[in-house]
Amino acid sequence: MGTRWRTVLAVTALAVLTGCDAAAQPPVTSGPPAPVRSTWRLGHRIPASSGFRVVARSVSAYEESTTVVRGGAKCYISHNPSGTYGPENMVGEKIPVEVAGRPGVRDGAGAEGAYLMWQQPDQSWASSSCYPDEDPRQLLRAAEAVVWKPSSIALPFDLQTLPAGYDVASIDTDLQTGSTGVHIGLPLGPGSAAADLVLSFDPPYGVTGGRPVAVGGRTGTLSEDPQSPRLCLVEQGHQVCVGAESSDTGPYPDRSDQVPTLLAIAGALRFPADLSDRSDWFAAEDVFG
Repeated sequence: MGTRWRTVLAVTALAVLTGCDAAAQPPVTSGPPAPVRSTWRLGHRIPASSGFRVVARSVSAYEESTTVVRGGAKCYISHNPSGTYGPENMVGEKIPVEVAGRPGVRDGAGAEGAYLMWQQPDQSWASSSCYPDEDPRQLLRAAEAVVWKPSSIALPFDLQTLPAGYDVASIDTDLQTGSTGVHIGLPLGPGSAAADLVLSFDPPYGVTGGRPVAVGGRTGTLSEDPQSPRLCLVEQGHQVCVGAESSDTGPYPDRSDQVPTLLAIAGALRFPADLSDRSDWFAAEDVFG
C-alpha cells in the first residue's frame, strides 16, 4: 500500500498483454478553481450512537458525503470545500437557522426541496437533506449527528500503479452491498480529474461477455467494444471490472487504444486474503494518498 500513483504503466501493460490468452461522468467545464485534495480521507463521520446507520459514502475533489438511514428516512449529508458550493447555489427564500452553534439556512418559499445548510469555521458549507421524510426536525437531527473527525472509505483492493498522467476523480461505496467504484481520469486542475475510466467492485451479476484473458495470474474476460472496452475478473465471488466511462449523451469515440491501460490496471490490483472480512480492506488514503 501507499502513495504510488505516479508510476508509469507502460512496462506493466506490455507484460500483461503478453500474458493474455488468445492473442464518464462529464468533466467540469466551469465554476471555481478546483481545491487541492491532499488526502482521500473524509473529514467527517456519523457515529452509530447517533441513531443513524451509514449505508453509503463518497468523496471527490469538490465534495464528500455520507448517506444514512433512520426509521423510514434516508438522509444525505455532504460537505463542500470553501468557495465551491453554498447557499448562493440554492433557489428560493433562505431562512436563517443555527446548527450546533454554527450559522446556517434552511429552505423557504420557492425552494426546489427541503434542505439544511450550515457553515464551518473555515467558511465551507455542510448540508443535509432527507427523503421521503423532509420534516425540518429530521434534517436538523441528521445535521447534529455529524462529528467533524477524520474517517476512511474502505476499499476491497489495493492498486500499485495508475497510468501516467492519470489521477483519482472520485470514490464511492455502498456499505450494504459492498459495491465500490473508483473513477479516474486526466487532471482538470489541481486536485481534480475528469472521470474517464472506472474501476468497480460488485457481486457477480452473471458472466461478462468478451474473450478470455489471463491477467496477473487470474482469468478474466475482455470486451473490446470500441466505444466502451471493459475488462472483468472474478475474485472470491466478486466481479472486479475496469472500463471506459462515458456520459449518457456521448460523444462515443473509438477507445480501443485504452485496452492496454485496462489490462495494466487490472494486473496491478491486489486483494486481501479474505474479502468477506472488511477489517482486512484497505483505507482509501493509504492506497491513493
